[in-house]
Amino acid sequence: VWANTSPVVVHSFPASRYRSAKYVVQVRNSTLNAYEASEVLVIHNDTYAYRTQYNMISTLANAAALGNITVAISSGNVNLYYQGNSIGNQVRVRADMLGNSDNWSPY
Repeated sequence: VWANTSPVVVHSFPASRYRSAKYVVQVRNSTLNAYEASEVLVIHNDTYAYRTQYNMISTLANAAALGNITVAISSGNVNLYYQGNSIGNQVRVRADMLGNSDNWSPY
C-alpha cells in the first residue's frame, strides 16, 4: 500500500470477529531510500481501538521514523492507518489476530 502524507488504511479487520492483533509493519521510502520496521499491538472494546508501537527501527539518521501509525474503528472494522512524514512510502503488513470467541487455554 502506498502512503504519503495523509493517513491511509494499510490493514483492516472486522471488530465482531477479532479482538486483538499483532502487526509487523515494514515501510520503504523510495524518495529517501530509507526503510523502517516496527511491531504494533492493537486491541478494541467495540467502541474504541487502541495501539502501542514498539521495537521501531529505521535506516534514517538517528533512527527517525518515516511516519506514524494510528488505529480507529469505522463501520464495524478496526483500521490500521499509516501516515508518512513525506511522500513515497510503501507499507507492508503482517498480521496475527486473535478472535473474539477463541478459547482461553494455557499453552
